[in-house]
Amino acid sequence: MWEDFRMRQVSVVWLVVLAALCVAIGWDTAGIKPLLLHTAVNLGLLLFLGGTMTVWQLMRRRSLREFFSTCFGAGDVVMMAVIAPLFAPLPYVRLLLAACAAALVWWLVKRPANIPLAGFIALILTGYAICKTTGIWS
Repeated sequence: MWEDFRMRQVSVVWLVVLAALCVAIGWDTAGIKPLLLHTAVNLGLLLFLGGTMTVWQLMRRRSLREFFSTCFGAGDVVMMAVIAPLFAPLPYVRLLLAACAAALVWWLVKRPANIPLAGFIALILTGYAICKTTGIWS
């Protein structure tokens, strides 16, 4: 989270560690079959959303290369994919929407050139984990 906010990049090592933790936690809490099912459905949702975003950019006659190099980073997509094993589809979409809403509020206040979406996903995920661990959110 800190790297994305500060330097606008995330080390591959941290993403691999997070991916391993997400698979381990998902396996421990739900079991292997639900883990695989949730991961597949969530990745399918990401493909659908990515396809929809691509079609929207094409309808607006914008260059896909420009869009994906300047507007939507690969780190954001990888972060979304890495946390897919943790959630069933509905909570997964809620988490992504909460992260997007937080990023939008931050953008409205600061008006930066770009938004650290992976950092906001990590921030919302951290808040969720703290609430789940302490029993605030069951």
